[in-house]
Amino acid sequence: MKQLNLLYLSLIITAQATAQQPLPLPIKARIDNGICSKELNALVARNQQAHMALQSLLNIKFARNQMPLIGAACSGGGYRAAIATLGFLRGLGKLGLLNTLSYLATLSGSTWTTSALLVNNMTLDGLTVYLKKQLSFPLKDQPIDKEALIRTMLAKIKDSRPVSFNDIWGTLIGTAFFTPPATGHYLSRLEAATAQGRFPIPIFASVVGPPSPTYQWAEFTPFEVGSTYLNTWIPTAAFGKKFSAGLSTDQSPEEHYSYLLGLFGSAYAASAGDVIADLLGGLESSGNASTCNSIISCIGNTSNNASLRLSPPRINNFSHNVSMSPLRHHAQITMLDAGLAINIPIPPLMRRKIGLYIICDASDDCTKLQTNEMRRVEKYARDNNIPFPTIDYDVLIKHPMSLWYDPVNPRVPVVVYLPNFNTFSTAKFSYTATEFDKLMLDMEAAVVKNVPILQKALEVAINNTIPR
Repeated sequence: MKQLNLLYLSLIITAQATAQQPLPLPIKARIDNGICSKELNALVARNQQAHMALQSLLNIKFARNQMPLIGAACSGGGYRAAIATLGFLRGLGKLGLLNTLSYLATLSGSTWTTSALLVNNMTLDGLTVYLKKQLSFPLKDQPIDKEALIRTMLAKIKDSRPVSFNDIWGTLIGTAFFTPPATGHYLSRLEAATAQGRFPIPIFASVVGPPSPTYQWAEFTPFEVGSTYLNTWIPTAAFGKKFSAGLSTDQSPEEHYSYLLGLFGSAYAASAGDVIADLLGGLESSGNASTCNSIISCIGNTSNNASLRLSPPRINNFSHNVSMSPLRHHAQITMLDAGLAINIPIPPLMRRKIGLYIICDASDDCTKLQTNEMRRVEKYARDNNIPFPTIDYDVLIKHPMSLWYDPVNPRVPVVVYLPNFNTFSTAKFSYTATEFDKLMLDMEAAVVKNVPILQKALEVAINNTIPR
């Protein structure tokens, strides 16, 4: 069994230190639904390294054009999903599988851990120590930089940029998961290291909400933000700017990474309503009543100073006045937690034609027969005519790891599924060291104790891959 790859630390440090050059103005949106050229180039670089890693892992030789695209997908579920994802990544790292991944897709709580890994300059062991301490504090005890938060929100109000509860919620989550300052990190700064193939291409999933009548998938990578529903994609550094007919119309700065963490995990924001009410009450009592009132008028309001009626994250619509966008007439849209659609981020991976999915599911229903999230994944595949293996849910929910594939049809992808068997509440926002270890180590063990299943999955995926 291989130890955690120390090279992973050096590449993360490089990624964090890389600063992006300012984008030339006006910024142009990409109006189509193909994968962007930057990602395709990064995928070539990543697959070169993944191919070498997989050959070494299996001690075999095979042509690079038979290298299957391997994508990991981690579910939502608040802190529970964040900790389970950490155990999952530790398990993959110990087996050497982390280096074979081409993509790592996350949503909601799992985005918090993967983002922390990418920006905190830590190994997985170091991140474990850090998060065990950070997540032991209740949200109300997180050392949030209130003055910096207020300055950011007032600047947005002054510039007529959308302000919502998510500005505060995101900063709370960023304070818990990121090294200080919580608002000093940006997703676009991971572009250079991602382009060199140094780690799996991260995909952070969200959904477009109202005014869309149904939840529609959206994607965030270090390269682009966009949605096939909107038929529009923009550079990640441009997220937050106003757009019209595919061109930026202002010079608003990129939304900081903590804001994105809040957006990705917005389904759980209601759990922090009392924390936010206390924060605003503290500002008011310290003589900042006018500031407090300005912010409340933008993000919602309080009732009897006790609870906060929350407003969803609103963003400038980057597909505004784009003829191919169903929401072209709306200057602003909402983007929300993708778990509201499917609590496993498979759809973004499906359009990238993944050959092997490795799924970490810490959803509430991951051990339930009738409401397991994989049923929604299967339905999505059927509705969109995407090949997917038939699953026996009586088996799926009872084993720490299960393998699914079609022995006859190589066009059907291979699926490895790992459910979480620890039933901590999604609304639980502090974990003791014992609880943290139980959740993390159980998921890690589910990976490292099932090597034969993983080896079989890799062999089938290689044999299924049609040379490109």
